Formats: sequence, structure tokens, C-alpha cells
Amino acid sequence: MTNIEIRKPTDRDIRILVENLRPADQEEMKAYYNDNYTWQIKTSVKYSRDAWAVVVNGKLLFICGVGLTSMLGNVGCPWLLGTIHIADNKKEFYKQAQRIFGEMKANYDVLTNHVYAKNKTAVNFLKHLGFKIGEPEPYGKNGEMFHPFVTVA
Repeated sequence: MTNIEIRKPTDRDIRILVENLRPADQEEMKAYYNDNYTWQIKTSVKYSRDAWAVVVNGKLLFICGVGLTSMLGNVGCPWLLGTIHIADNKKEFYKQAQRIFGEMKANYDVLTNHVYAKNKTAVNFLKHLGFKIGEPEPYGKNGEMFHPFVTVA
């Protein structure tokens, strides 16, 4: 039997995520800003309207959240960072991520953000979730190439 816990992320969850962050997520965070993962994750959680930590059989799989892009309109900025434990729990990862992103879509008129162009797995995952992926463009502090993505009405 699979034991699933979904909760608001704690400081301990953030520490576990940083210690077990997937290499692709490390590369994306470095490309976007820098390698101070703890600061970036704490900031993302703090400024998210909603955030979730997903634990399966005692292992943190991912933390995700959604923040407002501005005070005008109901446009959310979704994000997700995963641990190496996703590799052993792919089915549960997809199931729980789909459920949470479905909840996000229900609560926002539009969801939009950017995904690192070199992270092909994340790009395909977002397509699978129903996001429209745009052409890569320079984005973030370092001007690396990222695809914009947006929900399709």
C-alpha cells in the first residue's frame, strides 16, 4: 500500500529537497539565477499563494507551488522542484503532480512560467500536463534559454 502525504512545506522539507535535488533541477536553478538552492526554494515557497510538499512512503518527492504574477488578473506562476526519489516513484509523481496542477488550473484563469530549454524531461512533462510550450528565449538573471509555457483555455 502506498502512503501519500501532501502538506504545506516545512523548513525540514526544504532542507531535504536541497539535499536530494534532481540534477536537472539544479541545472535549471543555476541557469535561472544561481546555486543558492536553499534561498531560492525558501523564497519560492514564501511568495507562493499555495505550496505543497508531496511525500510518498516517507520520501519527499517534490515541492511545488503557485504565486501570482501581478495583482491585476488571476494569473498564476506554477513551479515544481523534485528530488532524486521521483525516479523510484514515477507513477505516483505523475499522479500527484497532475492532481495538484489540476487544482491550480481550477483556481487561476491562466498559469504561466518558463522552463529551462535544456530540461527536455520537464518540457515533455509540461506538454503532458496540457501546457502550451513557446519558443525558447533568454530568461532569468543569466540570460539562458528558457521556453515560456502557458495553460491552454
